[in-house]
Amino acid sequence: NAPSGFTQKQIPLGEYPYVNAETTQSGHTFVKDDTPGSEQVSTIHRTGTFTTMHPDGSQTNKIMGDGIEIIEKNKRVSIKGACQVVIHGDVNVTIKGSKTERIEGSLYQEIQGDYNQLVLGEYNVTSQSDIDICAGSTAGTIRIIAGNGIDLTGDLDVDGEVTAQQILSKGAVTAGTGIH
Repeated sequence: NAPSGFTQKQIPLGEYPYVNAETTQSGHTFVKDDTPGSEQVSTIHRTGTFTTMHPDGSQTNKIMGDGIEIIEKNKRVSIKGACQVVIHGDVNVTIKGSKTERIEGSLYQEIQGDYNQLVLGEYNVTSQSDIDICAGSTAGTIRIIAGNGIDLTGDLDVDGEVTAQQILSKGAVTAGTGIH
């Protein structure tokens, strides 16, 4: 959407004599509006791509084609308010180094399709509290497949059945009735 006050083919209209607008032969427009209370600057490409700096200091950018940004050195982004990103297509991100994320609040992810991870090195999860894994609220199976076995340090409490070819323990195995 274009900022209020003009469409893709129009320029913002301020008051005479405060508006200085220049349009090139191919249709590019440059507007400097010094109307008191409505001061803004706009650059409008003939295709409708535009950048407008509004009176309150906000900026609107609309790109009618592809958007490409190339930075030869570092970039920092600081947003002091909320940020919302909506992408109407696929996203591919390649990081040719390490990635660190620090989240000072909570993290919630909702994935409406499948979730797959491939880790070519070690995979470590550490929690300062409990870890809950739930496979479906009424039905689901958790499968753990390990080429070299599973090492469990600590107690194993099972509320349900245990089926195994063989159970080995370095300590005692305490079980109720019905052990075969």
